[in-house]
Amino acid sequence: MIKYCPKCYGKIQNESNRCTKCGFSLLDLQYASNAEAKEQIKKGNSDLIIQSKILPQDVSKKKLLLYCGFLGMFGAHYFYIGKNFKALYCLISTIFFLVSSILSGFVSGGKIERICTYFSGLFFVIALIMVISDFFNIIFKRFKVPVYLDENSKAKFEAKNNVQKEVKQKGKKQN
Repeated sequence: MIKYCPKCYGKIQNESNRCTKCGFSLLDLQYASNAEAKEQIKKGNSDLIIQSKILPQDVSKKKLLLYCGFLGMFGAHYFYIGKNFKALYCLISTIFFLVSSILSGFVSGGKIERICTYFSGLFFVIALIMVISDFFNIIFKRFKVPVYLDENSKAKFEAKNNVQKEVKQKGKKQN
């Protein structure tokens, strides 16, 4: 099985965890953050954002599957990971389909009504195909999540874990 670098898409040998093309280490992805990626996307700074198949610590696979399975047509799983344009596409196409379907029951067969129903159905089917493929990609670990990784990511990750350990130890001492 050939691995590909999430940064430059170069091939990585199976026994290696480092890209020979750009020097990126796959082991550094454990320190990446989706929450930080969402913040950087809002700021318009997407230089250090990588699309990774390896889920970061702050993204739950169970939540991602539940959002995709039950609310995927409304773009919930995309909103969860910060892919807002895809989320809005799913949300708008689903609402447009539902509204046109409801209105078609009240309006009798005009040409404009048929065209609206046709296009809303088309957009809905495209969104449905996206959600179904995303569901299987999540299950088979092929779904890409935006993550932010810089030189301070490892230090931030370790500091956060140290704080969590201290809180747990204080809780044990109080009991």
